[in-house]
Amino acid sequence: MPKALDFVLKGMRIAEEYQFIDVVGDCNRTLGVLYYDLKRYPKAIDYSQKAILIYKKLKNQYLQTIVNGTIGASYIQNNQFDSGKYYIQLAYKEAIEQKSAEQILVALL
Repeated sequence: MPKALDFVLKGMRIAEEYQFIDVVGDCNRTLGVLYYDLKRYPKAIDYSQKAILIYKKLKNQYLQTIVNGTIGASYIQNNQFDSGKYYIQLAYKEAIEQKSAEQILVALL
């Protein structure tokens, strides 16, 4: 995990330098997942929310939905059940609107 975090952070610095905004979003999303796996839920939420802001600018609803699921799961694991419920329901609603079975499963897990 330390190497994964290091590689993603280095990648994000390069992406920011060259203004590859989509890659910066992907790096934030990946950091959110890595910190979730490390059970560092506040950091997972922070990086995931940064990814959401970028995906909104890029109008990438698909990845917004997936990241909303990660945020919801992070809140639940952090014993913030109301916030977790909100984001899980949001991800589920978005997935239904997009008719994406994959996103529905991600939102529910």
